[in-house]
Amino acid sequence: MERYTKSQTYLERALKVTPGGAQTLSKRANRFPQGAYPVALQYGNGAHVVDVDGHRYLDMICGLACMTLGYPTHVDDCDLNQPTDRPEINAAVQQMIDGVSFSLATDNEAEVAEKLCAMIPCAEQVRFVKTGSEANEAAIRIARKATGRDIVLTIAEGYHSWHSWFQALKPQHPGIPDTYQQIVRAFPYNHLEELEWQFRVHNTNTAAVILEPCHYEQPNEGFLEGIRSLCTEYGAVLIFDEMVTGFRWANGGAQEYFGVTPDLATFGKACANGFPLSFVCGKADLMQHADVVSGTFGGEAVSLAACNAVLDIYKTEPIIETLWARGEQFQSGFNAMAEAVGMPVVCDGFAVKPRIKFTLGESFYMAVNWLNGRSIPTDTLAMSLFLQETALRGVLWHPAGGNISAAMTKEDIDSALNSMTLSLMIVQKALDSGDWSVLKGLPIQSTPFVRKS
Repeated sequence: MERYTKSQTYLERALKVTPGGAQTLSKRANRFPQGAYPVALQYGNGAHVVDVDGHRYLDMICGLACMTLGYPTHVDDCDLNQPTDRPEINAAVQQMIDGVSFSLATDNEAEVAEKLCAMIPCAEQVRFVKTGSEANEAAIRIARKATGRDIVLTIAEGYHSWHSWFQALKPQHPGIPDTYQQIVRAFPYNHLEELEWQFRVHNTNTAAVILEPCHYEQPNEGFLEGIRSLCTEYGAVLIFDEMVTGFRWANGGAQEYFGVTPDLATFGKACANGFPLSFVCGKADLMQHADVVSGTFGGEAVSLAACNAVLDIYKTEPIIETLWARGEQFQSGFNAMAEAVGMPVVCDGFAVKPRIKFTLGESFYMAVNWLNGRSIPTDTLAMSLFLQETALRGVLWHPAGGNISAAMTKEDIDSALNSMTLSLMIVQKALDSGDWSVLKGLPIQSTPFVRKS
Protein backbone atom coordinates (compact mmCIF):
# COMPACT_ATOMS: atom_id res chain seq x y z
CA MET A 1 0.00 0.00 0.00
CA GLU A 2 1.30 3.43 -0.94
CA ARG A 3 0.21 4.68 2.48
CA TYR A 4 3.13 2.81 4.04
CA THR A 5 5.89 3.47 1.52
CA LYS A 6 8.43 4.69 4.06
CA SER A 7 7.53 1.89 6.46
CA GLN A 8 8.22 -0.69 3.75
CA THR A 9 11.49 1.01 2.85
CA TYR A 10 12.50 0.99 6.49
CA LEU A 11 11.62 -2.71 6.85
CA GLU A 12 13.78 -3.66 3.86
CA ARG A 13 16.66 -1.74 5.43
CA ALA A 14 16.11 -3.16 8.91
CA LEU A 15 15.87 -6.78 7.78
CA LYS A 16 19.40 -6.57 6.38
CA VAL A 17 20.90 -5.76 9.79
CA THR A 18 18.27 -6.81 12.37
CA PRO A 19 16.87 -10.34 12.83
CA GLY A 20 13.16 -10.09 12.05
CA GLY A 21 13.43 -6.33 11.52
CA ALA A 22 12.70 -5.37 15.15
CA GLN A 23 14.39 -5.90 18.50
CA THR A 24 11.26 -7.29 20.17
CA LEU A 25 9.34 -10.30 18.85
CA SER A 26 5.96 -8.71 19.57
CA LYS A 27 6.90 -5.63 17.51
CA ARG A 28 7.96 -7.47 14.35
CA ALA A 29 6.19 -6.50 11.13
CA ASN A 30 4.91 -10.06 10.67
CA ARG A 31 2.92 -9.81 13.91
CA PHE A 32 0.71 -7.37 12.00
CA PRO A 33 -0.71 -7.41 8.43
CA GLN A 34 2.67 -6.66 6.86
CA GLY A 35 2.39 -4.29 3.90
CA ALA A 36 -0.85 -2.76 5.20
CA TYR A 37 0.28 -1.65 8.64
CA PRO A 38 2.96 0.77 9.88
CA VAL A 39 6.35 -0.79 10.61
CA ALA A 40 8.16 2.02 12.44
CA LEU A 41 7.15 5.03 14.53
CA GLN A 42 8.74 8.48 14.67
CA TYR A 43 7.47 9.98 17.90
CA GLY A 44 4.64 10.07 20.41
CA ASN A 45 2.50 12.77 21.98
CA GLY A 46 0.18 11.97 24.87
CA ALA A 47 -1.93 9.01 23.80
CA HIS A 48 -0.91 9.30 20.15
CA VAL A 49 2.00 8.27 17.94
CA VAL A 50 3.14 9.22 14.44
CA ASP A 51 4.66 6.71 12.03
CA VAL A 52 7.54 7.25 9.61
CA ASP A 53 5.03 8.02 6.85
CA GLY A 54 3.57 10.84 8.94
CA HIS A 55 0.27 9.15 9.88
CA ARG A 56 -1.10 9.76 13.38
CA TYR A 57 -2.70 7.05 15.52
CA LEU A 58 -4.29 6.52 18.90
CA ASP A 59 -1.80 4.07 20.39
CA MET A 60 -3.74 1.28 22.09
CA ILE A 61 -0.63 -0.91 22.26
CA CYS A 62 1.11 1.59 24.57
CA GLY A 63 4.63 0.25 24.01
CA LEU A 64 3.50 -3.25 25.05
CA ALA A 65 1.95 -1.84 28.25
CA CYS A 66 4.79 0.40 29.40
CA MET A 67 3.38 3.82 28.35
CA THR A 68 0.67 4.03 31.01
CA LEU A 69 0.98 7.80 31.41
CA GLY A 70 1.38 8.61 27.72
CA TYR A 71 4.18 9.98 25.59
CA PRO A 72 5.92 13.33 26.27
CA THR A 73 4.96 16.38 24.23
CA HIS A 74 6.73 16.49 20.88
CA VAL A 75 7.88 19.87 19.62
CA ASP A 76 6.84 19.08 16.04
CA ASP A 77 3.31 18.29 17.16
CA CYS A 78 2.58 21.66 18.75
CA ASP A 79 -0.85 21.91 17.11
CA LEU A 80 -2.04 19.21 19.51
CA ASN A 81 -3.06 20.13 23.03
CA GLN A 82 -2.77 17.06 25.23
CA PRO A 83 -3.48 18.05 28.84
CA THR A 84 -2.42 14.60 30.02
CA ASP A 85 1.20 14.93 28.85
CA ARG A 86 3.79 14.38 31.57
CA PRO A 87 6.45 17.09 31.41
CA GLU A 88 7.45 16.33 35.00
CA ILE A 89 8.95 13.03 33.84
CA ASN A 90 11.07 14.75 31.22
CA ALA A 91 12.06 17.42 33.75
CA ALA A 92 13.23 14.74 36.20
CA VAL A 93 15.22 13.03 33.45
CA GLN A 94 16.82 16.27 32.27
CA GLN A 95 18.11 16.90 35.79
CA MET A 96 20.34 13.86 35.31
CA ILE A 97 22.31 15.29 32.40
CA ASP A 98 25.38 15.42 34.63
CA GLY A 99 25.64 11.66 34.29
CA VAL A 100 23.84 8.47 33.41
CA SER A 101 25.95 5.73 34.98
CA PHE A 102 28.46 6.38 37.74
CA SER A 103 31.30 4.53 39.41
CA LEU A 104 29.41 4.29 42.71
CA ALA A 105 25.75 4.20 43.69
CA THR A 106 23.66 7.38 43.47
CA ASP A 107 21.27 8.63 46.13
CA ASN A 108 18.18 8.19 43.97
CA GLU A 109 18.65 4.40 44.13
CA ALA A 110 17.66 4.40 47.79
CA GLU A 111 15.00 7.09 47.32
CA VAL A 112 13.17 5.19 44.59
CA ALA A 113 13.49 1.91 46.50
CA GLU A 114 11.98 3.56 49.58
CA LYS A 115 8.99 4.76 47.57
CA LEU A 116 8.46 1.31 46.06
CA CYS A 117 8.61 -0.36 49.48
CA ALA A 118 5.95 2.04 50.71
CA MET A 119 3.70 1.28 47.72
CA ILE A 120 3.98 -2.48 47.09
CA PRO A 121 2.66 -4.85 49.79
CA CYS A 122 5.42 -7.49 49.56
CA ALA A 123 8.31 -5.05 49.12
CA GLU A 124 10.81 -4.66 51.94
CA GLN A 125 13.87 -4.44 49.69
CA VAL A 126 14.40 -3.85 45.97
CA ARG A 127 16.99 -4.86 43.35
CA PHE A 128 16.93 -2.89 40.08
CA VAL A 129 17.68 -4.41 36.68
CA LYS A 130 16.69 -3.44 33.13
CA THR A 131 14.22 -5.91 31.63
CA GLY A 132 11.37 -8.12 32.72
CA SER A 133 13.27 -11.23 31.71
CA GLU A 134 16.17 -10.15 33.92
CA ALA A 135 13.90 -9.46 36.86
CA ASN A 136 12.27 -12.88 36.63
CA GLU A 137 15.65 -14.58 36.25
CA ALA A 138 16.73 -12.69 39.37
CA ALA A 139 13.67 -13.82 41.32
CA ILE A 140 14.28 -17.46 40.36
CA ARG A 141 17.95 -17.25 41.34
CA ILE A 142 17.06 -15.69 44.69
CA ALA A 143 14.43 -18.37 45.39
CA ARG A 144 16.76 -21.22 44.51
CA LYS A 145 19.60 -19.81 46.59
CA ALA A 146 17.32 -19.14 49.57
CA THR A 147 15.71 -22.59 49.56
CA GLY A 148 18.59 -24.71 48.27
CA ARG A 149 16.07 -26.35 45.91
CA ASP A 150 15.90 -26.66 42.14
CA ILE A 151 12.40 -27.07 40.73
CA VAL A 152 10.24 -24.14 39.61
CA LEU A 153 6.48 -24.46 38.97
CA THR A 154 4.81 -22.08 36.54
CA ILE A 155 2.15 -21.59 33.84
CA ALA A 156 3.40 -22.82 30.46
CA GLU A 157 0.88 -20.77 28.45
CA GLY A 158 2.07 -17.52 29.99
CA TYR A 159 5.29 -15.61 29.53
CA HIS A 160 8.00 -14.83 32.04
CA SER A 161 11.19 -14.61 30.06
CA TRP A 162 13.06 -15.40 26.89
CA HIS A 163 15.63 -17.06 29.17
CA SER A 164 16.24 -20.81 29.09
CA TRP A 165 14.73 -21.66 32.49
CA PHE A 166 11.26 -20.68 31.23
CA GLN A 167 11.44 -21.22 27.47
CA ALA A 168 12.24 -24.91 28.06
CA LEU A 169 8.49 -25.31 28.69
CA LYS A 170 7.49 -24.11 25.23
CA PRO A 171 6.69 -26.78 22.59
CA GLN A 172 9.50 -25.26 20.52
CA HIS A 173 12.64 -24.24 22.42
CA PRO A 174 15.57 -24.22 19.99
CA GLY A 175 18.94 -23.57 21.59
CA ILE A 176 17.84 -24.90 24.99
CA PRO A 177 18.96 -28.36 26.18
CA ASP A 178 16.08 -30.66 27.11
CA THR A 179 17.69 -31.13 30.53
CA TYR A 180 16.21 -27.75 31.53
CA GLN A 181 12.77 -29.37 31.43
CA GLN A 182 13.73 -31.47 34.44
CA ILE A 183 13.80 -28.44 36.74
CA VAL A 184 10.78 -26.48 35.54
CA ARG A 185 7.25 -27.91 35.56
CA ALA A 186 3.92 -26.50 34.43
CA PHE A 187 0.39 -26.43 35.80
CA PRO A 188 -2.70 -24.83 34.18
CA TYR A 189 -3.93 -21.47 35.40
CA ASN A 190 -6.92 -21.75 37.75
CA HIS A 191 -6.22 -25.47 38.41
CA LEU A 192 -5.16 -25.49 42.05
CA GLU A 193 -5.42 -29.26 42.26
CA GLU A 194 -2.77 -29.62 39.52
CA LEU A 195 -0.40 -27.40 41.45
CA GLU A 196 -1.02 -29.40 44.62
CA TRP A 197 -0.24 -32.61 42.71
CA GLN A 198 3.05 -31.10 41.49
CA PHE A 199 3.94 -30.18 45.06
CA ARG A 200 3.26 -33.71 46.23
CA VAL A 201 5.39 -35.20 43.44
CA HIS A 202 8.38 -32.90 43.98
CA ASN A 203 7.76 -32.33 47.68
CA THR A 204 10.85 -30.75 49.27
CA ASN A 205 12.62 -29.93 46.00
CA THR A 206 10.27 -27.14 44.87
CA ALA A 207 12.05 -23.81 45.12
CA ALA A 208 9.34 -21.49 43.80
CA VAL A 209 6.02 -20.99 42.11
CA ILE A 210 6.04 -18.08 39.65
CA LEU A 211 2.98 -16.81 37.80
CA GLU A 212 1.23 -13.69 36.64
CA PRO A 213 -1.59 -13.19 39.18
CA CYS A 214 -3.81 -12.76 36.12
CA HIS A 215 -3.60 -11.75 32.49
CA TYR A 216 -6.85 -12.02 30.57
CA GLU A 217 -8.48 -14.74 32.65
CA GLN A 218 -10.04 -13.98 36.02
CA PRO A 219 -8.59 -16.04 38.87
CA ASN A 220 -11.17 -18.41 40.34
CA GLU A 221 -12.31 -17.68 43.86
CA GLY A 222 -9.62 -18.91 46.22
CA PHE A 223 -7.08 -19.72 43.48
CA LEU A 224 -4.43 -17.15 44.38
CA GLU A 225 -5.09 -17.65 48.09
CA GLY A 226 -4.70 -21.38 47.59
CA ILE A 227 -1.34 -20.94 45.89
CA ARG A 228 -0.24 -18.76 48.78
CA SER A 229 -1.22 -21.47 51.27
CA LEU A 230 0.47 -24.26 49.33
CA CYS A 231 3.73 -22.34 49.03
CA THR A 232 3.70 -21.69 52.77
CA GLU A 233 2.91 -25.35 53.50
CA TYR A 234 5.68 -26.73 51.29
CA GLY A 235 8.26 -24.04 52.04
CA ALA A 236 8.39 -22.73 48.46
CA VAL A 237 8.80 -19.09 47.45
CA LEU A 238 5.73 -17.51 45.84
CA ILE A 239 6.68 -15.07 43.05
CA PHE A 240 4.20 -12.79 41.31
CA ASP A 241 5.25 -11.58 37.88
CA GLU A 242 3.68 -8.12 37.82
CA MET A 243 5.23 -6.80 34.62
CA VAL A 244 1.78 -6.24 33.15
CA THR A 245 -0.40 -5.93 36.26
CA GLY A 246 1.98 -3.61 38.13
CA PHE A 247 1.02 0.08 38.06
CA ARG A 248 -2.09 -0.90 36.11
CA TRP A 249 -4.43 -2.98 38.31
CA ALA A 250 -3.55 -0.92 41.41
CA ASN A 251 -0.67 1.23 42.63
CA GLY A 252 0.71 -1.84 44.39
CA GLY A 253 -0.14 -4.17 41.52
CA ALA A 254 -2.39 -7.21 41.41
CA GLN A 255 -1.21 -8.27 44.85
CA GLU A 256 -2.91 -5.17 46.23
CA TYR A 257 -5.92 -5.57 43.94
CA PHE A 258 -6.56 -9.21 44.92
CA GLY A 259 -5.28 -8.94 48.49
CA VAL A 260 -2.77 -11.80 48.19
CA THR A 261 0.85 -11.04 49.12
CA PRO A 262 3.67 -13.03 47.49
CA ASP A 263 7.17 -13.52 48.88
CA LEU A 264 8.82 -11.91 45.86
CA ALA A 265 7.45 -9.89 42.97
CA THR A 266 8.82 -8.52 39.72
CA PHE A 267 7.79 -5.26 38.11
CA GLY A 268 8.79 -3.27 35.04
CA LYS A 269 7.14 -1.75 31.97
CA ALA A 270 4.99 1.08 33.40
CA CYS A 271 7.17 1.71 36.47
CA ALA A 272 9.24 4.28 34.53
CA ASN A 273 6.74 5.06 31.75
CA GLY A 274 8.87 3.64 28.97
CA PHE A 275 12.36 4.17 30.36
CA PRO A 276 14.23 0.86 30.65
CA LEU A 277 13.83 -0.25 34.25
CA SER A 278 12.55 -3.32 36.07
CA PHE A 279 13.06 -4.74 39.52
CA VAL A 280 12.55 -7.64 41.86
CA CYS A 281 11.29 -6.86 45.35
CA GLY A 282 10.22 -8.82 48.37
CA LYS A 283 10.81 -9.83 51.95
CA ALA A 284 14.14 -8.78 53.41
CA ASP A 285 15.09 -12.29 54.51
CA LEU A 286 14.80 -13.43 50.89
CA MET A 287 16.28 -10.31 49.31
CA GLN A 288 19.52 -10.82 51.23
CA HIS A 289 20.15 -13.52 48.62
CA ALA A 290 20.04 -10.92 45.83
CA ASP A 291 23.83 -10.85 45.91
CA VAL A 292 23.56 -13.27 42.99
CA VAL A 293 22.01 -10.45 40.94
CA SER A 294 24.23 -7.69 39.58
CA GLY A 295 24.70 -5.58 36.44
CA THR A 296 26.51 -2.44 35.34
CA PHE A 297 23.29 -0.61 34.52
CA GLY A 298 21.18 -1.64 37.51
CA GLY A 299 21.58 1.80 39.07
CA GLU A 300 21.45 3.76 35.80
CA ALA A 301 20.34 7.21 36.92
CA VAL A 302 18.09 8.43 34.10
CA SER A 303 15.58 5.58 34.30
CA LEU A 304 15.53 5.82 38.10
CA ALA A 305 14.80 9.55 37.82
CA ALA A 306 11.90 8.76 35.50
CA CYS A 307 10.61 6.13 37.91
CA ASN A 308 10.87 8.58 40.78
CA ALA A 309 8.65 11.06 38.93
CA VAL A 310 6.20 8.32 37.88
CA LEU A 311 5.76 7.16 41.48
CA ASP A 312 4.98 10.71 42.60
CA ILE A 313 2.32 10.96 39.89
CA TYR A 314 0.73 7.67 40.96
CA LYS A 315 0.77 8.77 44.58
CA THR A 316 -0.85 12.17 44.00
CA GLU A 317 -3.21 11.56 41.07
CA PRO A 318 -6.00 9.03 40.40
CA ILE A 319 -4.09 7.24 37.64
CA ILE A 320 -5.46 3.78 38.43
CA GLU A 321 -9.02 5.09 38.60
CA THR A 322 -8.54 6.75 35.20
CA LEU A 323 -7.20 3.54 33.65
CA TRP A 324 -10.19 1.55 34.89
CA ALA A 325 -12.68 4.23 33.81
CA ARG A 326 -11.30 4.56 30.27
CA GLY A 327 -10.97 0.80 29.99
CA GLU A 328 -14.53 0.16 31.09
CA GLN A 329 -15.74 2.80 28.61
CA PHE A 330 -13.88 1.02 25.82
CA GLN A 331 -14.75 -2.55 26.81
CA SER A 332 -18.45 -1.97 27.40
CA GLY A 333 -18.72 0.25 24.32
CA PHE A 334 -17.04 -2.32 22.10
CA ASN A 335 -19.22 -5.19 23.30
CA ALA A 336 -22.39 -3.14 22.95
CA MET A 337 -21.38 -2.20 19.42
CA ALA A 338 -20.51 -5.80 18.49
CA GLU A 339 -23.85 -7.03 19.80
CA ALA A 340 -25.75 -4.30 17.99
CA VAL A 341 -24.23 -5.13 14.61
CA GLY A 342 -24.27 -8.89 15.23
CA MET A 343 -20.53 -9.38 14.99
CA PRO A 344 -18.88 -12.63 16.19
CA VAL A 345 -16.35 -10.82 18.36
CA VAL A 346 -15.92 -9.99 22.04
CA CYS A 347 -13.74 -7.69 24.10
CA ASP A 348 -12.79 -9.69 27.18
CA GLY A 349 -9.97 -9.66 29.71
CA PHE A 350 -9.77 -6.84 32.23
CA ALA A 351 -10.84 -3.29 31.48
CA VAL A 352 -7.29 -2.03 32.03
CA LYS A 353 -5.92 -4.80 29.76
CA PRO A 354 -8.62 -5.60 27.18
CA ARG A 355 -8.44 -8.25 24.48
CA ILE A 356 -10.45 -8.46 21.25
CA LYS A 357 -11.23 -12.04 20.23
CA PHE A 358 -13.26 -13.31 17.30
CA THR A 359 -15.80 -15.88 18.47
CA LEU A 360 -16.39 -17.62 15.16
CA GLY A 361 -18.52 -20.73 14.96
CA GLU A 362 -16.92 -24.12 14.45
CA SER A 363 -17.47 -24.04 10.67
CA PHE A 364 -15.58 -20.78 10.41
CA TYR A 365 -12.50 -22.29 12.03
CA MET A 366 -11.90 -24.50 8.99
CA ALA A 367 -8.68 -23.43 7.28
CA VAL A 368 -9.00 -21.33 4.15
CA ASN A 369 -6.67 -22.04 1.22
CA TRP A 370 -5.10 -18.69 0.52
CA LEU A 371 -1.74 -17.26 -0.49
CA ASN A 372 -0.27 -19.86 -2.84
CA GLY A 373 -2.10 -22.76 -1.27
CA ARG A 374 -1.04 -22.01 2.29
CA SER A 375 -3.80 -22.72 4.82
CA ILE A 376 -4.82 -19.73 6.93
CA PRO A 377 -7.38 -20.07 9.75
CA THR A 378 -10.36 -17.80 9.32
CA ASP A 379 -9.90 -16.13 12.70
CA THR A 380 -6.33 -15.19 11.66
CA LEU A 381 -7.66 -13.61 8.47
CA ALA A 382 -10.34 -11.80 10.47
CA MET A 383 -7.84 -10.33 12.93
CA SER A 384 -5.44 -9.42 10.12
CA LEU A 385 -8.15 -7.53 8.26
CA PHE A 386 -9.36 -5.89 11.47
CA LEU A 387 -5.85 -4.60 12.25
CA GLN A 388 -5.41 -3.35 8.69
CA GLU A 389 -8.66 -1.40 8.78
CA THR A 390 -8.24 0.04 12.30
CA ALA A 391 -4.76 1.33 11.40
CA LEU A 392 -6.20 2.88 8.25
CA ARG A 393 -8.65 4.71 10.53
CA GLY A 394 -6.04 5.89 13.02
CA VAL A 395 -5.92 3.23 15.75
CA LEU A 396 -3.06 0.87 16.63
CA TRP A 397 -4.10 -2.44 18.18
CA HIS A 398 -2.10 -5.61 18.82
CA PRO A 399 -3.40 -9.09 17.89
CA ALA A 400 -2.52 -10.32 21.39
CA GLY A 401 -4.59 -7.55 23.03
CA GLY A 402 -4.46 -3.87 23.84
CA ASN A 403 -3.64 -1.54 26.69
CA ILE A 404 -5.26 1.53 28.19
CA SER A 405 -3.32 4.71 28.89
CA ALA A 406 -4.26 7.40 31.40
CA ALA A 407 -3.45 9.90 28.64
CA MET A 408 -6.48 8.73 26.68
CA THR A 409 -9.53 10.96 26.85
CA LYS A 410 -13.17 9.97 26.64
CA GLU A 411 -13.14 11.43 23.14
CA ASP A 412 -10.18 9.23 22.21
CA ILE A 413 -12.09 6.14 23.28
CA ASP A 414 -15.22 7.21 21.39
CA SER A 415 -13.13 7.81 18.27
CA ALA A 416 -11.48 4.39 18.60
CA LEU A 417 -14.88 2.71 18.93
CA ASN A 418 -16.15 4.47 15.81
CA SER A 419 -13.05 3.36 13.87
CA MET A 420 -13.42 -0.20 15.08
CA THR A 421 -17.11 -0.30 14.19
CA LEU A 422 -16.36 0.59 10.58
CA SER A 423 -13.47 -1.89 10.53
CA LEU A 424 -15.61 -4.72 11.87
CA MET A 425 -18.24 -4.07 9.20
CA ILE A 426 -15.57 -4.75 6.57
CA VAL A 427 -14.51 -7.91 8.40
CA GLN A 428 -18.14 -9.06 8.56
CA LYS A 429 -18.53 -8.57 4.81
CA ALA A 430 -15.47 -10.75 4.19
CA LEU A 431 -16.76 -13.40 6.59
CA ASP A 432 -20.16 -13.48 4.88
CA SER A 433 -18.76 -13.64 1.35
CA GLY A 434 -15.61 -15.66 1.93
CA ASP A 435 -13.78 -13.11 -0.22
CA TRP A 436 -10.65 -11.90 1.56
CA SER A 437 -9.19 -9.94 -1.34
CA VAL A 438 -9.76 -6.75 0.63
CA LEU A 439 -6.89 -7.83 2.89
CA LYS A 440 -3.93 -6.08 1.32
CA GLY A 441 -1.37 -7.07 3.95
CA LEU A 442 0.01 -10.51 4.75
CA PRO A 443 -1.85 -12.55 7.38
CA ILE A 444 -0.44 -12.07 10.87
CA GLN A 445 1.95 -14.67 12.24
CA SER A 446 2.13 -15.93 15.80
CA THR A 447 5.34 -16.03 17.79
CA PRO A 448 5.71 -19.38 19.60
CA PHE A 449 8.32 -18.09 22.04
CA VAL A 450 6.11 -15.52 23.78
CA ARG A 451 2.69 -16.46 25.16
CA LYS A 452 -0.22 -18.47 23.89
CA SER A 453 -2.84 -15.88 22.91
